[in-house]
Parts: sequence; C-alpha cells; structure tokens
Amino acid sequence: MRIRSWCGTVTDGERFVIRPEDRHQDWRVARACADHLRAQCQALTPESQGIEVVVRPYRRRRSLAQNKCLHGWCKIIADFVEEHHGDRIMPEAWKEWFKSQVLGETEQVMPDGSVRAITKPSSKVTVEEFKELLDYMDRWAATELQLELPRTEDYWESMGRG
Repeated sequence: MRIRSWCGTVTDGERFVIRPEDRHQDWRVARACADHLRAQCQALTPESQGIEVVVRPYRRRRSLAQNKCLHGWCKIIADFVEEHHGDRIMPEAWKEWFKSQVLGETEQVMPDGSVRAITKPSSKVTVEEFKELLDYMDRWAATELQLELPRTEDYWESMGRG
C-alpha cells in the first residue's frame, strides 16, 4: 500500500511524519496515517503477530557532522587495524559492520532470488540513533583496539555539545 502525502511517499513498514504545517491541508497526513492504521488493524488475523504503533516527537535525520565523524572514525579504525594487525578492511566495511551491530539488519530478496542482510542507510538514521552508533564505535575501539578516537569539532557537534 502506497500513500502519497505532502511529506513524501509512505509504504508499509515506514513512517508518517505529521508536522504543524499539515493543519493548513486539513491534517491530510494525519488522516492518511489513520486510514493506513485502520487498514492494518482490519487485516489482522488470529494468527497475526500484530502491529506496532509508535508515536513520538519527530526527530530529524542524522546531521552532516555526525556523518563526517562516522566516516572519519571508520578510516581511522581501518588504518589502525591494518597497521597493527596487518588486515586491510575498507572503511566502508567497518561502517556497515558497526551499523549492523547497533541498528540491526533486515533481510532483502535480491533480483536473482538470493537473500541478503541489509543495514539501514545512515541517511535514514535519526540524530539519537546516530549518537548511539558513535557511542558504540567509541566504546568498541577503546575496548577491542585500545584506540582512543579523536574528539574533533564534528564529534562534539554530533553529540550535541558543539
């Protein structure tokens, strides 16, 4: 089911963002959300696991400073591991691994029929989720590598202290 709204396309498993400006459009997004929820509820069967509804204040997506910090730290970790352990693991692989540890993975069927685990794109991660990701990376590097990651201006801005 696809619902077109002023804030974008919404599909099953995604989210609705209802903003104050929506009142000027007779709460169109809120009504679409209610219609979608009603349809999901009506589709429930005794064998269904149910659905989850989460209502919370809107949180913006990750910041550019957070993304810059993530990529910088992945490069630092990749270089450190290569220098101290001889293993060359690309920064992008580290990024995917850290995301899988913190954000989890979903299985996706590929065009050839194979199934792959996919991590959530970092552009879809909220500021708070990204803070958790950076905190995990920092703790992991300190514990597993005895590596202190640098606290740049991007780091402090990422953590809301810039």
